[in-house]
Amino acid sequence: MPDVQVAPGEVITAAHTNEILSQTIIPASSGALPTDLRHIGMAAYTTDTNELLIYSGAVVGWTKPWNMPWGILGVASTTTVQTGIGSGAADLTGLTLTFSTPANRRIRASTVVEFGPSTNLVASVAIKEGVGNLQTQAQVMASYATIALQYTASPTAGSHTWFLIAGTSTGTIDTVTSAPQPIQFVIEDLGPAGNPS
Repeated sequence: MPDVQVAPGEVITAAHTNEILSQTIIPASSGALPTDLRHIGMAAYTTDTNELLIYSGAVVGWTKPWNMPWGILGVASTTTVQTGIGSGAADLTGLTLTFSTPANRRIRASTVVEFGPSTNLVASVAIKEGVGNLQTQAQVMASYATIALQYTASPTAGSHTWFLIAGTSTGTIDTVTSAPQPIQFVIEDLGPAGNPS
């Protein structure tokens, strides 16, 4: 971007101001970001949360740099053993996350859950939102089973609550967890799935 040059006696116009602002990073607290004189591409550094934010338009507003991953949106963790999980499917206690996202962001949810001891059944884990399963993974159990599950999507703009459930084909299973080996449910932003909208 070229330097802004103003000749002696020339009146500084809105175009000059916009050019200067587009080359400036504005320091402000996250609650006091500029609401006037902003334009797409303007940058701000939040002094209270230490984030670089870019203004991406009236709908999206101030966001982290659009073409970059935004990292972890939430982590739920438990070391409480859950017993008696059967064919009715049960919510895995403490493994629910609520997050907000604008449109056109790629989001990944992942978990690893260990079950046991049981034999001759199929254990399953699912990531859910509302009443629908987003992703399910199942495994035949010979004694203990470790199920790794990952789901990637570009959800609609707004708030989402995703949670884990588990179930069996028959019989019951228990989760296997302890302080050094918690069950974790992680949701992260991987980057853009399209342009800001």
